[in-house]
Amino acid sequence: MALAPLKLDDLRWKEMVDSVRAKVPGASQGQWTLHAAVDPGITLLDLFAWMIEQRSFWLDQVSDELERALVSLLGIEQASAIPAATALTITDTKPGRFYHELAAGSVFRLREPERLFTANSGLTLLPISRVEVVTPAGSVSGDLLSQRGMAMLPANGSMAEASIVFWLDQPLPLPRPNSEMALLLELDAAPQIEPQWSTEAPEQVEWPAALTWVYSGPAGEMVAFDPASVDDGTGGLRRSGIVRIPIPEDWQPIGPPDAAGSVPHAIGLSTEESTYTYPPRLLNVAANAIVASHFTTVEVASAVLAQQAQRWLKLPRQRLQLDVEQPPPIAPSVELRLRERDGWQSWVSIHDFAFSTASDRMYIVDREHRSLEFGDGLTGRIPVPHDPDTPQLELRYRAGGGEVGNLGADLRWEAANDVEVQATNSVAAIGGTEAETMKDAVARAAAELGQRRRAVTKGDYEELAVSTPGVAVARAWAAVGYHPLHPCVAVPGAVTVFLVPYAPRPRGDEWRLENEERVIGPIPDPGMLSEVAERLDAARMVTSEVFVRPPRYRSVTVAVTIAGLFADSGEIEREINDRLFRFLDPLFGGESGTGWPFGDAVRPSALVEQVQDILGHRGQVAGVGAGLDGDSAEEDCQDLEIGPYDLVYLESLGVRFAPKADVAGGMP
Repeated sequence: MALAPLKLDDLRWKEMVDSVRAKVPGASQGQWTLHAAVDPGITLLDLFAWMIEQRSFWLDQVSDELERALVSLLGIEQASAIPAATALTITDTKPGRFYHELAAGSVFRLREPERLFTANSGLTLLPISRVEVVTPAGSVSGDLLSQRGMAMLPANGSMAEASIVFWLDQPLPLPRPNSEMALLLELDAAPQIEPQWSTEAPEQVEWPAALTWVYSGPAGEMVAFDPASVDDGTGGLRRSGIVRIPIPEDWQPIGPPDAAGSVPHAIGLSTEESTYTYPPRLLNVAANAIVASHFTTVEVASAVLAQQAQRWLKLPRQRLQLDVEQPPPIAPSVELRLRERDGWQSWVSIHDFAFSTASDRMYIVDREHRSLEFGDGLTGRIPVPHDPDTPQLELRYRAGGGEVGNLGADLRWEAANDVEVQATNSVAAIGGTEAETMKDAVARAAAELGQRRRAVTKGDYEELAVSTPGVAVARAWAAVGYHPLHPCVAVPGAVTVFLVPYAPRPRGDEWRLENEERVIGPIPDPGMLSEVAERLDAARMVTSEVFVRPPRYRSVTVAVTIAGLFADSGEIEREINDRLFRFLDPLFGGESGTGWPFGDAVRPSALVEQVQDILGHRGQVAGVGAGLDGDSAEEDCQDLEIGPYDLVYLESLGVRFAPKADVAGGMP
């Protein structure tokens, strides 16, 4: 039986007064005779009853301050507003101009709707008329990439290279020192991998392959960049991002000018081992690109601040009002300095005064009302300027953030402080969120209590592996007691986690084997193995030893005999091929559709069921044979046993059609 909820507020003022008045004659031994409201004792009795009722009412109330303090004890604070971010491609409105510098902090304005975004870094603009991507498979211009995309590098472990050709409006003059060019590469990355400009993207993730960036130098040779000078925001083509490269002093054309006078210059990338899980597919490429975020920097004039501070009294909860015409402030960005008796002092933005002392220089940012609130002298210091008549303050903050910054792609922007450039965002602005409410913070605290942070059980290892930030692990299987160096015995404390990475799969029911870019048995790249191993090593118990390995794949050959008359035997064969390919797939196969189970045997009866489901009433399965690792598909009823940590995939399928009269047994 459930317990009734505890109610602390069960006292009423009248009940308390009546109860105490009834006890007055006996308690005073008859000496207190006047019990009317005019008696001072009755007045005090009424007052204390009112105070007790208010206190008991507070016992049943949980204020935001109390909730915030309790959540802080769990190490969780209310999340502040986050600005959205996007990648802007800058266009110089003065054709042919070289080395126009765009400073970090440049503001770009969108007219409809009115939004201000600030460049996170500077940029040297080059007069590039068009961009082409050249791979062994062919050449595609940047305009066509967005329509169909192309594979930049293979995923077969071989040596590979690709080039990006920039057509400059005129020959390149000698570059200025420390000038950098920037290149946006939009990739068809895994859904769980965020682009570089996302606030949820990790700053650094191990690359899937070791890339070398080169440029076209003198005598037609490709010269390698210093690896330390290249800032690859794509993480080695793992995600969409911006690559920043110094402009070489000896960057030479790779061919003659075209009819319009544009001169081709090349930037290349190569790898000795193309160890990608699947070929990185490029969707868009654009030069002169920067990351910009939804905020603008506001510096409040000292005179405006002084006018407010002159009205301060030495009382608790002083407020400093911000400009209501500006977007709301982003709390962590607020910087406040006040000159006090002991000199200039910096004040710190916090979420709550619960854990502040009387000497802590702290304030709370009220985003909704655009103001700063100070402490009461007990929790949080009261601001007292050195000279109350002419107080000196410095205030700087970022205004913006929130969901209003999440915008679509292909919008036109203008530079607020540089009228000679324009911009477009080929990718959507993402990541903008409002400041977290107390209710959401409490819900998040409850959810985080149930999250796995330590690797103890088999499920812990698997969940931590799949949720590793920055890499796309689709499945994980933890083999407790398995040691790669001692596979024949169970080793106490050893845990080997096998990873199945994400790989593109066709949409709908189109599961054709003839797609050359399809990866049938996806293998994790070295960067993924390293990231997962590092995470599990930090979460494991001291007595455990963790290994991270790719799975071993076993190829399956299937032969099917079908009885019946079919109008289009080719279509039937394609349908069976698609169904069995999906059924044996390591990512979407098995009875549950979540991937073929590790170590599960291939049962002919299960294959018969899948094929018969395709045929329906049109025919029947007369026989099924299957073989492993290139063996012939013998027709028998024996299961194909695989290793406990193996997976399978369909390598080939043979379908034979036979009339029903040739099939023995079964119903006529």
